[in-house]
Amino acid sequence: MNLPVEHTIEDHPAGTVIFRQGDAGDAMYVIESGSVEIRRRIHEQEHVLAVLGKGEFFGEMAILNARPRSATAVVRRDVRVRVIQAGNLLAYMAAQGELLAGMVGTLAERLEQANHQAEIFLYDQPDHRMVHSLCHAAEEQVYKGEGGRGAVYIPLTLMELAARASVSWDEAVDVVERLALDGLIIPACAADIDARGYVVAEAELLMAFLSWHKPVLGRPRRRNWHGMTVSGGSECRSNGLN
Repeated sequence: MNLPVEHTIEDHPAGTVIFRQGDAGDAMYVIESGSVEIRRRIHEQEHVLAVLGKGEFFGEMAILNARPRSATAVVRRDVRVRVIQAGNLLAYMAAQGELLAGMVGTLAERLEQANHQAEIFLYDQPDHRMVHSLCHAAEEQVYKGEGGRGAVYIPLTLMELAARASVSWDEAVDVVERLALDGLIIPACAADIDARGYVVAEAELLMAFLSWHKPVLGRPRRRNWHGMTVSGGSECRSNGLN
C-alpha cells in the first residue's frame, strides 16, 4: 500500500513489540520490509493470528473504530515501517473514496482469516488444529488461483504452520510426519519446488479426512505419490527448507 500521506519511518529489530493488545490506537503502519506477527491473547494464551509482510498494513482497526488495540504486533523479522498518525489517516480517507473501498476489502479478508483462526482454536487436540490449519492454507492458495483440484503448494514453513495452529514445534513435527506416512503431505523440495513450504498431495482428501473424523494417526507405511516415495516427510529436512 502506497499512501501519499504524511508519515514517518521507523526501523525495529526482531522481537520488538510495536503495540500491545489494549493499547490506545494512535497510528497505523505500512510494512516496507521485514515481517510482523499479529497476536491475540485468548483464554490466557497468546495466539498468532497472522504474519504480515512487505506492502501490508496493520493497526488501522483501532483508528477506524476508535477502540483499544484488539491485538499485539510483534516484529518477526527486522522491519521498516511507515507510521501514519490517526489524524493524518482520517483526513486523507475523507477525501479518498477509492482508498476506503480498498481498505474495506482488506478488512473483510482479515475478518475471514480471524473467523478461521477462531474455529481452529476451538479444537483441543494439536493434530486437529494442524490439519484444520493445513486445510485453510490450501483453501487460501486455491482462492488466490495458486492451486485447484489435486496437489496444492502451501508456502508456509513448519514454524509458521505451528504458529497458525498454536501448537509446539514438537507437536507440529509429529503431526506432519504422521500425515506424510498417510501420503497426505510432502515437503515442497520433495516435489522439486525450490521454496519453503509443503505440498498437500490431495487437498480434497485432506479436507474429507477431517469430515470423516478419521484419526490422524495412520498405520505406518510407504506410499508412492507422483513417482516419489514418501516416508515420514523427512527427505528434505537436512537442507533446512522446512
